[in-house]
Amino acid sequence: MKIREIAEFLKGEVSGDPEVEIYGFSSLEDAKKGDISFVAEGKYVKLAEKSEAACLIVPSDVKIEGKNLIKVKDPYLSFIKAIEKFFPQEFYFPPGKNFFVSPSASIGEGTVMGEFSFVGENTRIGKNVKIGSLVYIGKNVEIGDGSIIYPRVSILDGTIIGRNVIIHSGTVIGSDGFGYIKRKKWIKIPQRGKVVIEDDVEIGANVTIDRGTFGETRIKKGTKIDNLVHIAHNVLVEENSIIVAQVGIAGSARIGKNVIIAGQAGIGDHTIIEDGAVIYGKAGVFGRVKKGEHISGFPPMPHRKWLRVASLLRRLPEIVERIRGNPEE
Repeated sequence: MKIREIAEFLKGEVSGDPEVEIYGFSSLEDAKKGDISFVAEGKYVKLAEKSEAACLIVPSDVKIEGKNLIKVKDPYLSFIKAIEKFFPQEFYFPPGKNFFVSPSASIGEGTVMGEFSFVGENTRIGKNVKIGSLVYIGKNVEIGDGSIIYPRVSILDGTIIGRNVIIHSGTVIGSDGFGYIKRKKWIKIPQRGKVVIEDDVEIGANVTIDRGTFGETRIKKGTKIDNLVHIAHNVLVEENSIIVAQVGIAGSARIGKNVIIAGQAGIGDHTIIEDGAVIYGKAGVFGRVKKGEHISGFPPMPHRKWLRVASLLRRLPEIVERIRGNPEE
C-alpha cells in the first residue's frame, strides 16, 4: 500500500511523499526501508530521526524533518489498525469429519467444529463460532456468536460463554473449586455452581477458572486474562480488568473495574480490590485495596513506599553495622 492509502484508511494527514510504497511494519529501532513505524509521544522524536522507516505515524503536533509522516490523534492505536489492515488474521481451523455433537445440542449457522471435538447434551452454540480440534464442551453449556475456541480447550458442564470471547489452548473453564472439609480424612465438598464469561473477554493459554459449591464465578465483559492464571471458585472480576501471567486469585475475591494485576501476584480469599487499583508483580494482597491505589510487595504496601523499602533492603547489612557501632571502640 502507498502512504496515501494508509492515511486515507486511518483518516490521517500526510506530510511528505504520499506515493511511497510501504511493504512492512517494524519498531523504530529495527525498521528498514519500506517499513512503517510509529511515534507514540514526542520524547521518541530523536529516536525517530535516526530510524530508517519509510513512514512514521505520529501525533498531530509532531514535526520530524526529512521524514514521511502520517499525522493522527492516537498513533499507537492507528499503528495497530494499520497492521490489521495489512495482515488480517484469519482464525481458520480445518473443519473436522470426526467430531461428536449430542442430538440435543444446537449449533448456529456458520459455526465450524474441529477434528475430534465433543459437544454434550443440551448445549447451545451460537453463529460463526470457531472451535478447534480436540475441544471438549460439556452439557448445558452456552457459547455466544463469534467466539473462538482454540484446540484442546475444556469447557465443562453449565458454563456460559458470551459473544466474541477468545479462549486459547489448554484452558479449562468450570473445573471444580478446591473445597474440602477435614474429618477422619479430607471430604470433598460438591461443586455445583457455574462459571460465566461475558462478552469480549480473552483468556490466554493454560488458564483455569473454577466453579464453586453454588453461585457463580463471573468474568465480566472486556476483561483480558494472560497465560497460566488461576481463578478460584466464586471470584468476581469486573469489566475491563487486566490479569497478567501466573496470577493466582483465591476463592470469593472481588476484583473491580479497570484493575491491573501484574505477573505472579497472589490475591487472598475474600479480598476486595476496588476500581482502578494496580497490583504490581509478585505482590501478596489480602483484605481490601482502595480505589485507584497502587500496591506492591509482601506484606502489601503502597508502591512508592515499597520502592523505598526495597532500596533499604539492599543496604540493610551496612545500616545494621552502623547502628551496632564498632565493638572495638
